[in-house]
Amino acid sequence: MSASDRVKVKICGIRTPKEAGWLSEEGADYAGFVFFEKSKRNITHETAAECFKELSSGIKKVAVLVSPSLVDIKRICDRGFDIIQIHGELKDEVLEAAELPVWRAVNISSCDGITVDITSEKIAAVLVDAENFGAGKTFDWKSSAGLKEKLSGKPFVLAGGLNPDNVKRGIEIFDPDIVDVSSGVENADGTGKDREKIRDFIAKVGR
Repeated sequence: MSASDRVKVKICGIRTPKEAGWLSEEGADYAGFVFFEKSKRNITHETAAECFKELSSGIKKVAVLVSPSLVDIKRICDRGFDIIQIHGELKDEVLEAAELPVWRAVNISSCDGITVDITSEKIAAVLVDAENFGAGKTFDWKSSAGLKEKLSGKPFVLAGGLNPDNVKRGIEIFDPDIVDVSSGVENADGTGKDREKIRDFIAKVGR
């Protein structure tokens, strides 16, 4: 498998420069930074900027937003990110104002739950997550095996409850372009990432 064909890895919920450095050393492709005050993984722009210094040049920086306003979008576009990942409501004017590729997050319990519009040319990929994003639980994989065919030909990011033990199975079922993990590579008390789990996850993806 060539580098362009392999499944890529996004580690989301990075909170410290130390964690960002681990992504560079272990070979992740994307680093996700959450800007949502209700999340325990919420980060400030100042801390994210410090994290950026530890990322290798090949790692894409993803800003994760929930129902962003025009102000939110414009601020992100000026902060050195490569991609904007949007959960919740996405207004037309917000999508139009985005100057970066947008990953549209879809939260489902099964593939019958895709109800948002993903057809816009500005949507660069579709991220499919469980109903409660960030909760570390999968959606119904058994009833969603045909999910990729419902994504309008967009690149497919598989998220929701992935961990080193199930990611290989998720790839076999869904054939995603990218796998996205957060809680599945955190330490036991959920206060930060676990380097060994990150390494194990990336190895299971088949690098």
